[in-house]
Formats: sequence, C-alpha cells, structure tokens
Amino acid sequence: MSASPADPIRAVAKFFFEGERKFFVKGVTYGPFKPDALGDYLGTRDQAARDLAQIRESGFNVVRVYHCPPRWFLDACAEARVRALITLPWAKHIEFLRERSARNEITRSVSKAIKMHAGHPAIFAYLVGNEIAPQMVRRQNSCSRKTSIFFASMFTCISSAISSVISFVCKI
Repeated sequence: MSASPADPIRAVAKFFFEGERKFFVKGVTYGPFKPDALGDYLGTRDQAARDLAQIRESGFNVVRVYHCPPRWFLDACAEARVRALITLPWAKHIEFLRERSARNEITRSVSKAIKMHAGHPAIFAYLVGNEIAPQMVRRQNSCSRKTSIFFASMFTCISSAISSVISFVCKI
C-alpha cells in the first residue's frame, strides 16, 4: 500500500479507494480459533502479528474475522497494513422479525460492537446480517417489507455511530 494506513477506504461508484488510489480487495479469512480466557477467537497477540505480516507478504490486504476483534488485533492489522472485514455475529437464526425485543437487542449489540472501534484505521467494513436463511425469512408474515425496514433502521443506527460506513451487507 502506498497510501498511509490511516487513510480511510471509501466507496466511489463501484470502486473502493484508499487515498487517491483504487483499493482492490484481496482478502483471506482469519480464524476463528479456540477462544482465549477473554473470549477472543484470534489466538495470541504474537501469533496474530506474525500471521498478519505473512498475510501481507503473501499479497493480501484484507482479513475477514468472524467476531468483533479486540483492539490489539486491529492495531496489529494496522501495523501490518492489512484491513479488517469484521463479521458481527448476532442471533440471526431466531425469528428476529417476530419479536421487537429481539430486533432491539440485535441493534444494541451491533451498535455496541461498532462504537467500540469507531474510526480505527484498520477497519475496512462490517458484515451484518450475512446469509440469513431464506426459509427463516420466508416463514414470517410480510417478511420482505419487515426485513427491509429492520435493516434500513439498523443501517441508520450504525451510520450514526461511525463517520463512514463502507459496507452493510444483507444476503438473503
């Protein structure tokens, strides 16, 4: 990367840019590993730093993680000049559209996770609501409209928590 690792990634039409240069996503998944005493799924700091350096040397510039990472992991990503694509897990397999309390809890947990690291230069994007089972959504009354309204309200909540939202994915 020739741009500073502090340059945010931004979307322009169908492309991503880092500074003034196009940013081509070359990604790989990382973890999850056996959780440590704190419940983090990313291994030790030393191992992650070595892995991220090797990932960068191999030509990758994004790692996808499957849980909200601890701050030290994002700092290690920034040091290795690798961005993090963070999947925020939530109880997507319950019938979240039926119960307002479930929707509220999902929104709270996602907002909390995003606010925890808001503005960190290593964050590429968040994945929220990734691959919700179609049969689960179809089963519920007025699912398409309710699903759209729920994710639109979640997007608004997330957008207000961080200054720039690159990606909000809902694959149904």
